[in-house]
Amino acid sequence: MTGAEAAPDLKESLAAIVGPEHVDPGVERYLTDITENPPGKADWVVRPGSADEVAALVAMAHARGIPLTPVVAGYNVAGLAIPRQGGVVVDLTRMDRILELDRDAMYVLVEPGVTFGSSSPSSTPRPPSSSTRTRSPRPSPR
Repeated sequence: MTGAEAAPDLKESLAAIVGPEHVDPGVERYLTDITENPPGKADWVVRPGSADEVAALVAMAHARGIPLTPVVAGYNVAGLAIPRQGGVVVDLTRMDRILELDRDAMYVLVEPGVTFGSSSPSSTPRPPSSSTRTRSPRPSPR
């Protein structure tokens, strides 16, 4: 049973969590990758903007028995992010913030949608001169 069959009001439930503009029936591009794996199936794509939204999606899907398939950059090459059981694709690309940067310890804490290009030294803002550690405040969801 797919997510749409299991929960006729699924679209409304998803929209209540991530906003209606971030719920999309256009799942086609998420059903395959460059491998020879057969295409998958999914009912909706959602694009959460925060960890709280992801947690709410997981809780709702668990309570209803709806499968979730997370996707980040869309460059999956092993069939691992092809949705196999229907349900919802969770596209994490909106979560693209650099949360913490510590140049001395050489680490960066990022959300899953941050790409290598956006986290490169040339694109990462320098912390204030009095400190080599920067912690960004958690912005509200977009």
